[in-house]
Amino acid sequence: MCFIDNHALVHKLFTRLFLTARQFYNATVIGSYYCLRLEFIRRKWPRIWDSTLATNMQPRKLDSCITWLQKAVAVTPEGYWFYRWRLFVLAHFLRSRSSMNQNQEELKEAIALFRTVVESLQETDRLPGPGECRYQLSKALLLYYEHWGDIESLHFGTMYARQAVDSVSEHNPSYPTFLQQLASSLKARARLTGHRYDLLDSVSLMRHAVKLAPRRADVLFTCATTLKAASMWLDDRQYIEEILDVLYKGMEIDSGRYRERFHSEWLTVLGHTYAFRGEGDDLDHAASLLTQAEAMSTQEPCVSRAWILLHRAEVEAQRGRGGLSDALDLVGDAMELLAPNHRLRIEGVADTMVNILTGPGDSKLPLWLLQRSIDILAWAAQSPSISPHARFRAAVCWARYCEEGLRTDAAEAFSIALELLPRLTSVGLDIDSRHQMLASEALGLASDAAASIMAFIPETGLEKSVEMLEVGRAVFWAQALQLRTSFDALATQEPDLADELAQVSKELEARSFRILPTNVQGRFSAETLAANAHNHHLSQRWEELLSRCRSVPGFEDFLQPKRFSDLCASANGGAVIIVNASRSYCDALIIRSSPPSVECVPLPIKYAEVAEMAEAWRSLLEHYGRSCRSTRSAQERQESQRGGRVRLPPEYKSSKDVLAALWSRIVQPILETLNPPTTEPLMRLWWCATGPFASLPLHAAGKFEGQAQECLMDVAISSYTPTLTALLTEPRSPDGELQLLAVAQEETPDMSPLPNTKQELHYIRDLATSVMTVNSLTNKAADVTSVSAGIRKCNWLHLACHGLQPGSKPLNSAFLLHDGRLTLSNIMQIPTPHAQFAFLSACETALGDADVPDEGIHLAGAMLFAGFPSVIATSWSIEDEDGPIVARDVYEHLLKGGKPDASEAALALHNAVCKLRAQGASVLRWAPFIHLGR
Repeated sequence: MCFIDNHALVHKLFTRLFLTARQFYNATVIGSYYCLRLEFIRRKWPRIWDSTLATNMQPRKLDSCITWLQKAVAVTPEGYWFYRWRLFVLAHFLRSRSSMNQNQEELKEAIALFRTVVESLQETDRLPGPGECRYQLSKALLLYYEHWGDIESLHFGTMYARQAVDSVSEHNPSYPTFLQQLASSLKARARLTGHRYDLLDSVSLMRHAVKLAPRRADVLFTCATTLKAASMWLDDRQYIEEILDVLYKGMEIDSGRYRERFHSEWLTVLGHTYAFRGEGDDLDHAASLLTQAEAMSTQEPCVSRAWILLHRAEVEAQRGRGGLSDALDLVGDAMELLAPNHRLRIEGVADTMVNILTGPGDSKLPLWLLQRSIDILAWAAQSPSISPHARFRAAVCWARYCEEGLRTDAAEAFSIALELLPRLTSVGLDIDSRHQMLASEALGLASDAAASIMAFIPETGLEKSVEMLEVGRAVFWAQALQLRTSFDALATQEPDLADELAQVSKELEARSFRILPTNVQGRFSAETLAANAHNHHLSQRWEELLSRCRSVPGFEDFLQPKRFSDLCASANGGAVIIVNASRSYCDALIIRSSPPSVECVPLPIKYAEVAEMAEAWRSLLEHYGRSCRSTRSAQERQESQRGGRVRLPPEYKSSKDVLAALWSRIVQPILETLNPPTTEPLMRLWWCATGPFASLPLHAAGKFEGQAQECLMDVAISSYTPTLTALLTEPRSPDGELQLLAVAQEETPDMSPLPNTKQELHYIRDLATSVMTVNSLTNKAADVTSVSAGIRKCNWLHLACHGLQPGSKPLNSAFLLHDGRLTLSNIMQIPTPHAQFAFLSACETALGDADVPDEGIHLAGAMLFAGFPSVIATSWSIEDEDGPIVARDVYEHLLKGGKPDASEAALALHNAVCKLRAQGASVLRWAPFIHLGR
């Protein structure tokens, strides 16, 4: 007997039972009728159960089912096992109806019922089983996120999906279905967080599901959509042939009573895939497929039809020929199908608009189309009901097109984008996810925002630009520092609120430095997913508590971005220079504190030229082998690199060429404005570099050839700072006698020896023993545990060892000790209540990540965050023989007269480096030493 005949026979039998029951108006019997009928269909045809039973019912029948099920639940004692079963079935129908009518409250009710069932489950339950219950709860939570944008629902939905997978073996018929749900949840989470691991893991899960159930059309369909998401989001076309193969296999298998409904879904994905490939007549073929899908979808829920229209809009925009106008019409039609506060109506439309405007096709829009596009993007960017990521993308696209149209609301758009940036990198995420989000979304955003504001709001633009640059840079450190805020002042007015803030911040800080497991199983284990859900809950609670705190009189600006009037104090004792590299132009903002002011100096250089100079400098360092502290001479280093010589631009054949260009095109125009004195005392400067400027040695700029040699070091004492806020830290007074922790790692397993670190430690002991307590750790005694414990107690810290700064993984930066690595994340978790000064005599301790240059993610930055307000570090590798010489001269200055003074660190380093330079050392030997902070 065919599928339809079977279904018809079952329908007749159950209908007769139903009519008999209704004669007696017995809610229990009628409830049992529906439950038994559903269980029969669920076991016989799981695809029909999951996707079509309730969805394809006529609304009147669905309403009738829900009404009688509610009556059945009402008369069923809670202690009976079938009470849970009836709740479960009722929740399933409510979820289906909410999907059809876009009823948010009804979906909430369904989720609450599913939760009740899951929380009251017994291990012996078979109807419904524990795995099935968690699976259906996960589906409801994912649906709530997809429709209404609740991020917490996504995290908990992923957790329950994982629990469902763990509850059954691979041989269970439900296992592929549970894998589908977990893959769908991970895919949605990848879209939210930008974490590629989630996306790749979802692909791996679906490929495994297809192996287990190669003839299940629903599994093939989910596999195809997952592969398509990976291909599009990772911009990787290697998946396309696999996607098309899976789609055509699935369409061949998919048949039966509901083929027409599912066929429109297949055509939609197929059309979108061809559009993404974009070869030959793919766009025309995609348009034809999507038109067919739309024609077949008239009986489908509004959400499905809206998705088809949005896909068609993207294809029409890609096809050109005036397609932008048609695309916007289709976007408008999609919006009319959806409820006003539906997530797809805002977020889906916003994503579609971003894809249309940033994709291939006409880049210049007619004025009326530009206005219409900007209106949609502005509306989405300001809608609080969608995910921060979607709002952020809309705000950035809005800002870019406002710049093109020379509109003053570019400043508003950039402001919204920067306000959302901390939410994209929420402390509820793991470290890798936050770093990846900053690298993919925030690169250059603050610099472009500052340049735009200066251009469009000239009267207050300079001060606002400084505030923007502070908000949009070093986000990673700013969030971490917030969690270490004191709540003592708040406790005097709201002690309970202060206590809860302190408790949540402490737990968040402990969790925010975690790194995901590297293996696939570990990344989506039940424990990891449960931790992710809890972390997000904590992050949301943190935001809610801060909002409450800001309603307390006197705390309206608590942990809000600082205003210029506060930031200008960072220039006390000199001037802070923000060197800004935007896509429009490059300039320097000179900030002074007395009187508070900011002045703009246009620089005669473009962004592309700065990027080329930074790349040339990195290539030169690579060419000369400047990757680790070594006993080899510069010539030996160069010889070792000759097998892999690098290509350099013709104007940058040596380090002196780069430094001369830095002098003439960047530093000299700034000095002409500053007009510093040429006699003692030298002017104090703090450099705050953005974008590719952060990779350049601004402190060493100068002309070092010919008769008229000039150098910045001759007229100014330079320091660096990742942000202005880092310079506002109050100096700490020691409690009792000063303590110095000196670590010297002469022999490190699997690394070249550093014999001069022994001499370095000897100098420090001789100079410091009479004025402070010196705790020295060498070789085997310098293990990770001992050094970490010493850092907690010390005021001054000296590390002479190998340093590691992986270019693509800055969060794995570490000091190499005898038994392992003291990593950046380890340092961030060490409390340092007494810290005053750190000297990092290791290699590349201030070398940042070229992918996120504005974040200052390096070992020196970690020391600043940990609480050391003054840090000496290195921008590239140093000669082993230079470490002791520079250290000796620095400590002689800091300890002169028997009175330790860490505030003189910048001057002490300046004098030591000038001395090394005067002895004829090459620029690559004296220039790596830099000072950060006060």
